[in-house]
Amino acid sequence: MSVVIRLSLIAGMLFITADRLPAPISEVEEKPTPTATPLPEPKLKPKPLEKTKTADTAAQPTASVESGKERRKPLRPFASDAGAGSYRRTIDGQTLVWNNYPKPDDQAAWSGQTDSEGYATGSGQLTWYKNRVPVSVYSGTMVRGKLHGVVTDQDANGKKYQGTFVDGVKTTDWIEVTDFRVPSEVTPQPDDGFMGTWKLNQSKSNIPAGTYHNNTVVYAQSGDQVTITGDGVDGAGKAVHQVWTGKFDGKDYPAKGAPTHDMRAYTKVDANTLTYTLMKDGKNLGNGKVVIAADGKSRTVTETMLGTDGKPVNATSVFDKQ
Repeated sequence: MSVVIRLSLIAGMLFITADRLPAPISEVEEKPTPTATPLPEPKLKPKPLEKTKTADTAAQPTASVESGKERRKPLRPFASDAGAGSYRRTIDGQTLVWNNYPKPDDQAAWSGQTDSEGYATGSGQLTWYKNRVPVSVYSGTMVRGKLHGVVTDQDANGKKYQGTFVDGVKTTDWIEVTDFRVPSEVTPQPDDGFMGTWKLNQSKSNIPAGTYHNNTVVYAQSGDQVTITGDGVDGAGKAVHQVWTGKFDGKDYPAKGAPTHDMRAYTKVDANTLTYTLMKDGKNLGNGKVVIAADGKSRTVTETMLGTDGKPVNATSVFDKQ
């Protein structure tokens, strides 16, 4: 390596500096190129085996698709679907029936009659299908497309059960029956003349304007009781749906949904005649009579009810049996 000595005079002072010259190429020390040291292979721990799925988790249906692979989700229990029911048309497209737990592949067939509004009515069999395969057969009475009263259910395995429905909702537990009988054989039907669907005949009726009245009334046996369902309008023309369930024994039973009264009591006079009283907040607001014609094809309801002004209002309604 070489050094150059320089003399510099700055402000009367002598400075000596030494500059280092670069070394010749031959003197440059060759450093070996470092070689990469291979890293040790990581020791992989064996992945623990997954536990075998239990029957509860293994049987869940496919509910979603993720990255092209199916992933399973648990079924929602039927209890979470409560209140999500809707009407469905039967396979022939002619009749409306109620389904408490509708699914896309549900199909139904109804063997009984259809009322003027397209709802299943009266006695018959309601058969439900899944993927065109029958899974359940219900035998009983329909009121506005809903099962009502004593119902017998036969499942896909041929087992039969009986329970009670009110307005399409099962109100008792299913009881398995070994000696199958249709509902009319299980519970006597002493009031068959009244049972069925009745539609108001406007031309034969005399109903004061602004008076609450029914346009359609359905009588259905519910075990040892009778359920009367009415659909009509109140004094302002607003739609009303009311349900009464009780016995024709002269005692008061709740009238749910009725705008003019909260209790109603029926008394059986004879095979074709009923009398009734209307109560609200413990006060008697009116009374009436129901008489079925000798041919059983119509019934006439005469009623006296206190109006909003406290004066009695008389109305006569004639209904034709459907």
